Amino acid sequence: MPRPRLIVDTSALFALVAKDDPNHPLAKETLLGFRNAEYILLDLVWVEAVTLIKRALGSKLAIEVGKGLLSGPPFVFYSVKGEDFDGAWELFQRFSDQAWSFVDCAILHVARQLGVREVFAFDHHFDQMSDLGIRRVPEAWGRQRR
Repeated sequence: MPRPRLIVDTSALFALVAKDDPNHPLAKETLLGFRNAEYILLDLVWVEAVTLIKRALGSKLAIEVGKGLLSGPPFVFYSVKGEDFDGAWELFQRFSDQAWSFVDCAILHVARQLGVREVFAFDHHFDQMSDLGIRRVPEAWGRQRR
């Protein structure tokens, strides 16, 4: 059976490290549930995550998390450039009626390019992308919020 692949969003990374975040327990549970998975980490997500962690939780933790994410498995670093950047920009423009960030659109584009259907996220914007082939993990969070 092939190893599961998920793209990671900033919201999941923050929930994993912020013990006071209401999604922290579910984020840990999800990571354990997909412990054999390959987590694709876009460079744009890494930038967002370490910046958010620095602002909310301090520089020391941001540096520690940033180094850990760059050190390899289970995280695979993916640079958004060239055609991927252009594809994300196209989606950002096409779905301008949505509140999706450029990073959300980059995740959608890269997921489609790589054939990855699951995004580890707590951002409800990924629920809005389900018709475009994306499934947010963990799904239970979205059902609880509605």
